[in-house]
Amino acid sequence: MIPLLPKLQFQVECPYCQAPLKNRGLIWQGMHVCTDSTCSRCSREFLCDLPSNQATVTPYMFDKVREEFLPLKLTPDDDGIFRTYGTWTKSENFFSSIFREIRNNPQNDKIAFKTERFIEAKKIIVLNTLDYIYGHSSLFLFNAEMHLKCNPDYGLVLIIQPFLRWLVPDGVAEVWIFDLPMNAGRKYFPDINNTIKRELQRFQEVLLSRAEVQPVHFDISRFTRIPCHDFADDDFRITFVWRQDARRMWQKEMFLAKVLRKLGFLNLLRFWQIQKIKKLFRLLLRKLPEARLTVAGLGRFGTFPEWIEDCRISKFDEENERRLCKIYSESRLVVGVHGSSMILPSTQAGMTISFMPQKRWGNFAQDLVFNESDVRLALYQKRILPIELSVAELSDICEHMIRFRNDFMVRMVFPFTGNLMVERG
Repeated sequence: MIPLLPKLQFQVECPYCQAPLKNRGLIWQGMHVCTDSTCSRCSREFLCDLPSNQATVTPYMFDKVREEFLPLKLTPDDDGIFRTYGTWTKSENFFSSIFREIRNNPQNDKIAFKTERFIEAKKIIVLNTLDYIYGHSSLFLFNAEMHLKCNPDYGLVLIIQPFLRWLVPDGVAEVWIFDLPMNAGRKYFPDINNTIKRELQRFQEVLLSRAEVQPVHFDISRFTRIPCHDFADDDFRITFVWRQDARRMWQKEMFLAKVLRKLGFLNLLRFWQIQKIKKLFRLLLRKLPEARLTVAGLGRFGTFPEWIEDCRISKFDEENERRLCKIYSESRLVVGVHGSSMILPSTQAGMTISFMPQKRWGNFAQDLVFNESDVRLALYQKRILPIELSVAELSDICEHMIRFRNDFMVRMVFPFTGNLMVERG
């Protein structure tokens, strides 16, 4: 964690003259929490990421004059100072590009803000989840359980957007809700920055959570209030997680999706996805007749036959999301295309298959939560497969995962753990 108050404890060295940078204050953009800094010797000005959220993986410093980026080391040197590495570049990624928004394009809108207070605290940990991607925000939020367990002397303050409110666990001190739509999460609103700074002045000590991008070993039921899948239950589902946006449908030609979207014929791909799901479920109906076959997710295009339970929704709200999580918890296996829509299913369901689209292998495993205590069990229960896999091959894998799991536990898990009560087992 990074101490913010009563004194910020974060020191970066100037990449030009190696003098210490002077921190003139923090900027809370949302995705970035950074220092507004100037060199004590050469007077150059920088924005420097605090090692929190995505910046625990890819922290940057930004030269305000040259408008170029330089990566920071992930951890400070032995003297406690963060230093740079690599070379200056103007090339941007989804994270570094936001520095330009802070520098050149601040938004003057007033953002509606609400505080919910539950526990009086003078010392707090701030967990910031603001982002423009649902999956990022939800994974940051799941760090809350670790702080509630390991830091009982500090109140936990969550900074969230409205879509996460239903997932807030019991035990937090305060919730700060900014009415910021996801598509605005990349922008810089000085009003948010000023509001957070004002609220922090109420406390004697403030620490900023690192908010790891891939938290593990947390209990999802503390967030959703819905238990995980029970493998002892003979009544179970196999669920396909539906999405109907061009880049996340079950089809292997990304170029074709782009062309059809531009031509206004995207429904052809949606229709084709329905046919593939029906073919998969027909095969599974013969192989696993005891399973209930379900389609769940966002979007109501097309129809399915009566023997497939259609649980898709037209919009996300608290009631619908709870209903979906209940369906996922009843699912021995969920299948879907890589993306944020697989995070909650992978935490609630027994097992998961995630299809990796072309050119997304750099995001390997980012959409799955691995809560298993044994690595062999994790490998068995969370499969990441190429989207080019045939429907027939997929049905064989689904059948094997469900039929062989108990034997796998006996052969490959129990002998090494010496414990029959394996997590999620």
